[in-house]
Amino acid sequence: MANLALSWLGSSTRLLNIGQGGSVAAAARDSLAIQVPVIQELHPWNCCVTRESTTATSSTPIEGAEYAYRFQLRPDCLRWLPWSRGHIHYFKAEQEGEFLLSNCEGPVIVRFIRHEPDPTKWSPLLAKAVTAQLAFDLCEAIAASQSIRDRMSALFDDTLATAKRSDALATGDIDRPAPRYLSRAVAAMGGFGGGGCDGDPMRWHR
Repeated sequence: MANLALSWLGSSTRLLNIGQGGSVAAAARDSLAIQVPVIQELHPWNCCVTRESTTATSSTPIEGAEYAYRFQLRPDCLRWLPWSRGHIHYFKAEQEGEFLLSNCEGPVIVRFIRHEPDPTKWSPLLAKAVTAQLAFDLCEAIAASQSIRDRMSALFDDTLATAKRSDALATGDIDRPAPRYLSRAVAAMGGFGGGGCDGDPMRWHR
């Protein structure tokens, strides 16, 4: 990624490894150390999203507090992803520091974005976003060109927007309307029978 970022900047410099000496490698290391967690937190990249069952770490109410239980988040948790109201795993909670405060006794299923430091586990879009950010950060020292910085910034924004569309498709919870001709045919037949994968017998009649 570092060498790709350098090529985008029009530089002939190449790194044998990110840990080598020199100002360019040092700048790349500093950028990656700061920016990778930030970029992963910005968006629920599918390769960074996980869930786990968690029990309360304390059931002793704090005097005057509105919550009776607290659940500790994992050290690699970058952002908690609350379930939507009505979801089977939904529970009302509020995050304070590394804890979720709730009146739910638990255990609860917590979904969150975790920090994934291994680039081999990243999606291509995440790798592209990190590379664009790295090129942006290295631009001042390598190219000193505002137009290139603007181009790298636009590339990052475009990659993030593409990732939001791409990752949103990787779910079975999307309501995709049937084509109009199919809707008319189904209506003429009185609707589909059966419950479908979600077990809702009225799903096809809506």
